[in-house]
Amino acid sequence: MAVPTFTLQQVEAAILQGMRRDRRRYELESTEAIQKNATYGGNLAHYRYVAQKCLGEGDYLQAAEKSWGAY
Repeated sequence: MAVPTFTLQQVEAAILQGMRRDRRRYELESTEAIQKNATYGGNLAHYRYVAQKCLGEGDYLQAAEKSWGAY
């Protein structure tokens, strides 16, 4: 799979687009925030567990992948 490359102009345009004052803001309702917290917290726990397991087995490539997933 080829890694996409971006020109400096494309990167600059993307950064400026993200910094625009008129871009939409997303605010979560309390129930949405609680739900997302549970989902992401569960994912974090899973990836951390699997990363530690892979480290114990000496599978450093998978440990790195799972660490990235936890991040």
